[in-house]
Amino acid sequence: HLSTFLAAFGLATVSVFAQAAPAARLDVRLSVATPVFQGDVDVPITVTVTNPSRSTVTVLASQLPGDDLETNLFKLVREKYVREKYVREKEVAPYLGALVKRTAPTAADVVQIAPGATLTYQFELSGAYDLSQNGMYTIEYVGLDKHGGHGASTAPLYIWLEGRTAKATIPAP
Repeated sequence: HLSTFLAAFGLATVSVFAQAAPAARLDVRLSVATPVFQGDVDVPITVTVTNPSRSTVTVLASQLPGDDLETNLFKLVREKYVREKYVREKEVAPYLGALVKRTAPTAADVVQIAPGATLTYQFELSGAYDLSQNGMYTIEYVGLDKHGGHGASTAPLYIWLEGRTAKATIPAP
C-alpha cells in the first residue's frame, strides 16, 4: 500500500508542478514610421507579436489589436513640464474607445500562435486615445496582461507630438 501511495503521490506532485509551470511569454514590439508627429495627424503604430517559445501559445483575440479596438490595450503616458513647479509630471492619455463586455470565450475567440510565429498588426492610436496634447508620450502594450493573459516582454515606444489642437472639455454637471 505504501508503494501505491508513493506512486500516486508522485503522479499528483508531477501534475501540480506541470500546472504551476509559467505560461510562455510573448515578445511584443511597437514601432512607428517616424517618432515625431506634426499637427493634428493620425498616429499609426505597428504591433508585432512573436512567440519565442517552443510551444503554441493561445491568447484571446480581444487581447490583440484588430480593426476595431474593443478594450484598452495600450498605456500611453504624456510627460509634461510644469514651469511654475520646475518639474516634469506624467499624465495618462485617456482611452476613448469602446469597452465591450464579453461572454465566456469560445474557440472562435482565440488565436493560436505557433512556436516562432510572428503576427503583425497596424493600429491608429489617435482614434482610441486622447492625443490632443503636445509632448512626449511613452507607449506600452498591456493587452496580453489583461484577463489572466500570458503577459509579454515589451519595451516602451517613445513618440513626440507637436502642433496638436487641444480638445475642448465639457465640465461635469
